[in-house]
Amino acid sequence: MLPQGSLFDLLQRGDTRQLTEKLKQTVQFSEEAHEYLPVILDVLAKQHQKETMADTTKDWFYEIQWQSQPRPLEVPAQSPGSWLIFADHSGMGDKLAERLEEAGNRCVLVYADVGAPPREEPRDNNAWYLDPAEPCDFQRLFAEAFQAQTSALAGIVHLWSLDAPGPAELTAEELTEAQTLTCASVLHLLQAQIEQEQSAKLWLVTRGAVSVEQTEDSLNIAQAPLWGMGKVIAQEHPALWGALIDDPDIDNLLAEIGAGDDGDPEKEDQIAYRDGQRYVARLVRHEPAPSDAAPALNADSSYLITGGLGALGLEVARWMVREGARHLVLTGRRAPSEEAQAVLRELEAAGAQVLVASADVSDYGRMADLFEELDGQTPPLKGIIHAAGLLDDGVLAQQDMDRFRRVLAPKLAGSWNLHTLTQENNLDFFVCFSSTASLLGNAGQGNYYSCCYVLRNSRDIVP
Repeated sequence: MLPQGSLFDLLQRGDTRQLTEKLKQTVQFSEEAHEYLPVILDVLAKQHQKETMADTTKDWFYEIQWQSQPRPLEVPAQSPGSWLIFADHSGMGDKLAERLEEAGNRCVLVYADVGAPPREEPRDNNAWYLDPAEPCDFQRLFAEAFQAQTSALAGIVHLWSLDAPGPAELTAEELTEAQTLTCASVLHLLQAQIEQEQSAKLWLVTRGAVSVEQTEDSLNIAQAPLWGMGKVIAQEHPALWGALIDDPDIDNLLAEIGAGDDGDPEKEDQIAYRDGQRYVARLVRHEPAPSDAAPALNADSSYLITGGLGALGLEVARWMVREGARHLVLTGRRAPSEEAQAVLRELEAAGAQVLVASADVSDYGRMADLFEELDGQTPPLKGIIHAAGLLDDGVLAQQDMDRFRRVLAPKLAGSWNLHTLTQENNLDFFVCFSSTASLLGNAGQGNYYSCCYVLRNSRDIVP
C-alpha cells in the first residue's frame, strides 16, 4: 500500500490538484511549466488509472465453457418404479415412456392442455392433460396418480419446453406466453411435488437453450429462462434436483436420468449434447478484449439507456458523458426522482443533451412509438444499454407466476423488443445488463435469474 499523500498515491487516486501543489513544493518550475503542469498531470493520472485498472481487472473475468466429456454409463435401477413424464408433442416423451416400460417401470404421461380443464380420469396408458397455468391441476395429479398402492415415484422428466416456439419470427407476446409452458409449469410442478412430499429427482430437458459453440445458430430464447430457474431449484431443493439437459436423443436422456449415485458430488447437472457428443459446463477464466477494441463514444451519435432513471442507468449515463457522449435518451416507467433530476442537471452542465422519455421497455407499441419519435429528432442511434429491471424476491415454494411475469417482462420481453425494433439500425453496441449470479443461481431469486440467464447469453440470441 502506498503512503497516503505520497506522489504515487495522489497519482493513483487522480488527485491532480494536490499532486500539482506537492510538485511545486519540491521542484522549481518556470512560469511556462507552471501553466502546463496541471494539464500534463491530468493526462498522466488518467492514463495511469487506465493502465492500473486494466492490470487489476484482467483476473476478474470468467465465463462458462462447454467441455467435451464421455457419456455416463446407464446404471440399471435396483427395482422398477413409477416415472412422471411431462411429454412433448414431438414424441420424445412417448419414446422415453416406451423404453422405461420395457424395463418394467410404470410411466404416467402428462400433456400440456393450455386453456382446457384437466381430465380427472387418466386416458389409456396413464395419460393426463393439465393446464400449465393452473397450480391446482398439478396438486390433483400427484394426489390421484400416485396413490398408496402404486409403485414409488422414481423420477420426473419435464419435456414441455421442447414445444416452445423457436426464435424465427418470435414476437415479444409469444415469448411471454411461452413462459407459461416452461417456467410456470415447472414452478407449479415443483410446488405440488413439495406439498405432496414426493422426493423424486427432477430433470429439465430443453433444445437449443444454451450455446455450446460460437458457430451455432441463434439461442432458443423461449426455452433459455428455464436454465436460470433450474440453477435456483438446485440451490433451494438439492434433494429434488436431477439436471438440466439440452438436446439429448433418447439414448442420451436415458443414460443421464439413470447415471451414477444421486449423492455423487461429481455428477453433472448442466449437460448439452451436440451431434451425439456430450458437453458439460465449466467455469473458466476469460481473457477480455483490449479496452481500445471497444467502439468509441462520440458527440455525433445518440445512445439509449433503458432504466436510465435508476441508480444503475444514471451511473452509466455519467460514464458515457465522461467518455464523450453528448446525446442521451433515458427511459423509465416513472418521472425522474429528485436525485435523478440532480444527475440530469449535472449531465447537462457537462455539455450533454438528455432526452427523458416515459416508456415501459416491455411494451412493444410504446417502444415502437419512441423509436419513431427519435428518428430525425436526435442524431443517429449508435448504442443501447438495456439496464431496465426489477426484483420481486421469494423462494420458489412461495412464488407465483404473476410475480414471475413482472420480473421477466423488462429483461426478457424488453430485450426482444429492442432487438426487433433496431434490426435496421447500424449499432456500434447493444449491451444487456445481467448478473454474475446467473452463472450459478441464487436462492430466493428464481424469477430474476430466469431472465438474467437469457441476457447473460444475449450475444447468442441472434446470429
